[in-house]
Amino acid sequence: MNQATLIKPWHTYSKEELLRKLSRLTQDNDHTQAYIEVAKYLQSAHFVSIFTGIQMIHNAEGNLPAHIAFYRDSAYEELMDLGYSEMGNSFEKIHQSL
Repeated sequence: MNQATLIKPWHTYSKEELLRKLSRLTQDNDHTQAYIEVAKYLQSAHFVSIFTGIQMIHNAEGNLPAHIAFYRDSAYEELMDLGYSEMGNSFEKIHQSL
């Protein structure tokens, strides 16, 4: 499955609602869940799967192992690339909220 694979109907809330949700998640230091929400908003099954798997590891370990955190950072950069390629400059507010 490639990162362009779309899933529906996950994009069920507005950009403003997403920004509010991301603010709450990042305030709670739940960055991986915030990335999952962005992936859902972009309708990317690929990134939802990646970040859900990372979240499962984090929950099982009780923390995020360094090598998994490195992978998460790499996947985050790819997710941001996807966001800009799909939404152009209108993705900027979402990116800044993370």
